[in-house]
This record gives sequence, C-alpha cells and structure tokens, in this order.
Amino acid sequence: MLPLLIYMDFLSVRSWWGQHNPHHLRILLPAAIAGILIGYLLFDRLNEAYLRAILGCVSLGFGLYGLILGDKAQASPSPLVGRLCGLMAGFTSFVAHAGGPPLNAYLLPLRLAKPEFLATAMVFLQ
Repeated sequence: MLPLLIYMDFLSVRSWWGQHNPHHLRILLPAAIAGILIGYLLFDRLNEAYLRAILGCVSLGFGLYGLILGDKAQASPSPLVGRLCGLMAGFTSFVAHAGGPPLNAYLLPLRLAKPEFLATAMVFLQ
C-alpha cells in the first residue's frame, strides 16, 4: 500500500506544482519540521488520553481563533503566527494526521485564490 500512497502524493504535488505560494511555505515548513521532531521525541511519553486532550485543545483553540477574529482576521498574518501554526501543524500531523486545522488557521485569513490555497496546502501536507 505504501508505494501506491507515495505515487499518489507524487501525482498530487506534480499537478499543483507552480501554483503554490513559496513565501508562505518558507514560513510554515521549517516550523513544521520542528513540530514533527517534537512529536517524534514525545510520542512514546504521551499516552492516548494525553494525545486526545492535546489534539482536542489544538482544534478547539484554532476554532475559537477563527470565531473570535472572524472578519477581523489579518489579511496577512505575521510570520510569528505562521511559524506557530506550522509548528502545531507539524506536531499534530505527526501524532494523528491532523495538521489541517493549524494550517487553515494561517492560510484562510490570507484569502488566497483557490488554486493557490489548494496548491500551498497540498505541497505543505505532502
């Protein structure tokens, strides 16, 4: 199954390549790598209850972030917000394939064009 999944990821990235936003990926990816490393180092120490609590808090936090800011969300979130979202996306992706909410918390307020948003998310998550 793994070769098929790798091939599907390759095709997805290839089809969206060139439409992504490299500026935002430069903000998100280094922090995501740090988040993945933190997840790797903590994975054996966190039991299922802790992981559920952490993922629940992250999801609720980003949901509240969107509700509270609503239309007041910055049209261009600061690089610090991007790095924090990248860190959380890397961590949650490592432990539970749940990197979407933190990534969306950074990308959605930018109001990127649909192809650019999808391509940036695709490249980041693959």
